[in-house]
This record gives sequence, structure tokens and C-alpha cells, in this order.
Amino acid sequence: MLLSDDRRDAFLPLSETGMPAEPLRRLEALGITTLEELRDTWTYGNRQLLTDYLGESPVRFTMYRPAAGLTRSAAAE
Repeated sequence: MLLSDDRRDAFLPLSETGMPAEPLRRLEALGITTLEELRDTWTYGNRQLLTDYLGESPVRFTMYRPAAGLTRSAAAE
């Protein structure tokens, strides 16, 4: 997904969450590049296939909480 400054507030790139490089690369190979895409894949897709592909649950990699009151783009900075 191409992220403009306007879309960055709605779609947080996984590369800005502190996720390790290897799982990030594997998710990008599947076309999953934002936290929201990962959430949707986890919620509506096959969790077991995703976990098997990554070697562990992607939930472990996405324990990311921006400070209260910040927009996503400000938190990513």
C-alpha cells in the first residue's frame, strides 16, 4: 500500500512499529505492510497458516502503543 501523509494517520506502517526485520520481510512478501492489514489478516484470515509461516504469532511483534493523544504519524516519529 502506498502511504501518503494523509493516509499515514489511518495506516501505521509495520516498519515504524519496531518489528524485527525478518518477520517484517516475510509479511511484506505477503503484501502485509501496515498494522491494520496485519490486524485484518489475523482477524479474518487463517491464523495458523500465518503463525506457521512466521514461526511464531505476529501478535508478539505488534505490542505497540503510541502515547495517549498522539496521532499515529506523530507516534511513529
